[in-house]
Amino acid sequence: MKKKKKLSRRVKIGVSISAVCVLLASAPFFYFLSQDPPSQIWSKLFRFSRPACSDFHSLVCSQTGSGSADPTGSVRDDLEAEASARVIFSELIHSHPDWPAEKRSEFLVEAIYTPVRRQEITETFQAVRKAMLRLIKKQPKTVLTRAQKRMLTDRLGKTQLQLPPPAGLYSDDPELLTQNEVYYRRTREKNRDERVLRVGGAYLFAAKSRFNRVFTLAHELAHSIDPCEIKSAGSKLPAYVKLSRCLIEQGLVATPDTRTECGRDDQLSEAFADWMAVQVLAEALQTRKSQHYSDDQILKSAANSIRDLCERPGLLEYDSEHHPPSRVRIERIFGENPAIRARLGCPNTPQSQAYCKFE
Repeated sequence: MKKKKKLSRRVKIGVSISAVCVLLASAPFFYFLSQDPPSQIWSKLFRFSRPACSDFHSLVCSQTGSGSADPTGSVRDDLEAEASARVIFSELIHSHPDWPAEKRSEFLVEAIYTPVRRQEITETFQAVRKAMLRLIKKQPKTVLTRAQKRMLTDRLGKTQLQLPPPAGLYSDDPELLTQNEVYYRRTREKNRDERVLRVGGAYLFAAKSRFNRVFTLAHELAHSIDPCEIKSAGSKLPAYVKLSRCLIEQGLVATPDTRTECGRDDQLSEAFADWMAVQVLAEALQTRKSQHYSDDQILKSAANSIRDLCERPGLLEYDSEHHPPSRVRIERIFGENPAIRARLGCPNTPQSQAYCKFE
């Protein structure tokens, strides 16, 4: 058996000094850990290696069912939600075959657009609009002038949420009463320039998560001030030009040869709406109530907010002409936002540091 060599006095001193240096350097880290109970220490140790920091798309699009619920609720599958709405309609037809279509529609609206569900949508819409107004107003004068801010906030303020009853509100699109769809619509006639958000009946069944409602309504409301809407209004904002250029240069907006700005094969409006919705969602994830969420609850809240962006092959057709690919929307526009990454406990990356801004 070989005898163990004794360490020389010089080596011992060197080892001792190194150990002291390591402890001093790591002191802030251990203090950081010591502020939490033991049950949360391992969560912080492994926080930066979780999938959300590197492959958020796979994490979001693979989670389904009750296990994906956040503290405010879950997000049901599109087709499942629409099936629930159609069952109600079918039962009305079976129970009252003699009723005219208009009467059936009113009873369908009464069953789907209940006061509680309407209130959830209305309160979220109002909160989203306030958040967007704050975002516009806080921009420096070098980014948006007072007149430009007034124009944008005026458009946001005049865009209304259009919810039944009566069913006649959607008389030009009656199928929406059983669809999982939310969209922005502008109607411009002689003496009328109306901007509204419409909400399909099945969406009320699907979006139990408040964070999903925040992102969805923010996305649609953002269309009222997107670059193409502003262009159609005869305005041009330097801040928008810079932001649009950034979205294109970073590959968030595809530029095929067939693309025409605000026309065929142009994804700019949808990329802008995603970008704006992410700003609003980041604020929602920082509210006083959500500050008390666990890491897992925050992760599920963030995932539920954009679960609708996942492509569902064979189920619903994805509009790739006007929308960036699902992975770009989730991984890049959402996942590289600095505020979102900070809330999820993810480190900055070169992409997140170069994230597009108005400035």
